[in-house]
Amino acid sequence: MGCGGSKDTDESANKNRTTGTNQKRSVNSTSNSNRGSNKTSGAGRGRQSNNTNKSNGKRQAPPKRNKVDRQPVSEKGYKKRIRDQLWLATDKKDEQELDHAICAFEKNKLEDNGDLTDAKEKLSYLMLRKEIRDAMLRRHPGVLDKAIQNVEESPYQFNFQHYLDRARELRQHLTELDTYRHDILEMDQSTISEIRSYHHPPDGVHETMTSTYLILGYKECELTEWSDIQCLLGRYGKESLMREVQNADTVNMTDQTASRVDELQSKFTSDKIRAVSCGAATFYVWNNNMCDKFSKDNADGKQSKASNEAPATPASTKGRKKNKG
Repeated sequence: MGCGGSKDTDESANKNRTTGTNQKRSVNSTSNSNRGSNKTSGAGRGRQSNNTNKSNGKRQAPPKRNKVDRQPVSEKGYKKRIRDQLWLATDKKDEQELDHAICAFEKNKLEDNGDLTDAKEKLSYLMLRKEIRDAMLRRHPGVLDKAIQNVEESPYQFNFQHYLDRARELRQHLTELDTYRHDILEMDQSTISEIRSYHHPPDGVHETMTSTYLILGYKECELTEWSDIQCLLGRYGKESLMREVQNADTVNMTDQTASRVDELQSKFTSDKIRAVSCGAATFYVWNNNMCDKFSKDNADGKQSKASNEAPATPASTKGRKKNKG
């Protein structure tokens, strides 16, 4: 009986093992088919996303590649150091350091598994940001127009929208200033000399020229006597009145200056000033326009300091698995 019972038990165990193996195979085949379908659907989603981005025309953000899944590069010694330096430079915001790292990478002909592509894209981004920042600081209409155009034609227009709005606003501001100063800059030097030649200026001329120099940043205590105005009118070169008007900007004015200019010129009209001096009337109109623009800009909040908000930056190398040399 013992031997017979043992044989039956062995046969039963073999059947159980066979059944379990078949069940495992069935489960594995089912999971494999599910994974295949998931990959197919994921690929479909990826293609749909890419088509959507293409339809938008502009990339709304720099592409973020899957850095973790990149093929590792077997490097040692100086090659590994060069790649590490490229990673570090890509994470920073120093254009010069990143440019040097890219040059070293290319000079040594290292394999690009996406690291060099990311670095070049980051450098392009940083250089574009530097260009529009410098253009706003320089405040030159031609340079500003070029920087705005480059941003609008770049794939980073969305990222630079903050800078782009400020640059367009500044461009409009400079256009208005150019319009106001046009008549003064077209004025002959002989007209300035005529105003300066007055020993006793007609009513309103002294007040008008005092207002002009107040807008240019001079203190009223330096302008109380007509001889003070004559001395300033006699300057040439970079200190000449024409050059100072060309560089004048309402951002350098204060509420006290605008109020004082309005007070000085409120006693006269442009027609009255023009009757005694056409040149002084031109400055009278410019003074009024500058004060009006200052008040309007203050009301619109355009004179307030720009926020320190920075646009989004391209994908950095943070979280990237370094290659083991």
